Amino acid sequence: MFAAGQIETWVFRVSIAIPAVCLAGLLLWHLVAYLGRKFVKKRSRVQNPKPTLAELLAQYRNQCAGQSFDDEIIAILRVLTKELKTTPGTWRVVVDPVADLPEQASVTLLILPPDCCPIEEPSERNLASAAEQRILGLSKRWGAKHRQYCDSLLFLVPSRRGLTGLRNALQELVAVESIQRDCSNRLDEEQRAELKQWLGKACASVGESLGPAYATVARVEGEQVAFAALSEIKSDLNSHLQAAWRQLVDKNAWILK
Repeated sequence: MFAAGQIETWVFRVSIAIPAVCLAGLLLWHLVAYLGRKFVKKRSRVQNPKPTLAELLAQYRNQCAGQSFDDEIIAILRVLTKELKTTPGTWRVVVDPVADLPEQASVTLLILPPDCCPIEEPSERNLASAAEQRILGLSKRWGAKHRQYCDSLLFLVPSRRGLTGLRNALQELVAVESIQRDCSNRLDEEQRAELKQWLGKACASVGESLGPAYATVARVEGEQVAFAALSEIKSDLNSHLQAAWRQLVDKNAWILK
């Protein structure tokens, strides 16, 4: 379809070269062709008014591809740890601790944010680990003060591989929620029922991905950071932290009974 200015210019130029009758016929031909294309598009929309769920899912996945979801991960962890049942653990759990975290006289588990991953590849050993820097900084000082109870701090550390799975699960959840929000009125009952099942599976997948994403604990020993892999990876955060407590008490002896 031509813009109004383009049509006027085109008509003026053509009118110089061809008779008015030919011009009228040519314009009529373009008009018929345009209306024909418009009708075909309209008819195709009527014949296929609803897209498939697979098409919508692929579309919405692409829209959120490449997002880190770091803020969403922190928010989820905060919600899940707000009313956490720590038994048998007696530790306090803090998500994304700030630099001026006050003294912790009792055992405290600090869950680091997703951007604090330890070095996992030998080729990266020459790089400073964001996790090690964060752990050493929190253990040595709080604000401008020297920390006295550094032995009371333990750290739950994310892994790159585990975070990849968690981010993929969040991408799926965001895509399905977006389809439900934007396209629900275009779906039939069967599609809406299937979408509801997808949403339940996506939510469950996010919860099950938290444990693998945080499968390492750490503490400061002298001037170094010691890491220990958790031997039990649970499908929900509450059970995951309970298993971590048992390992740190019975196996690693990082926590004294």
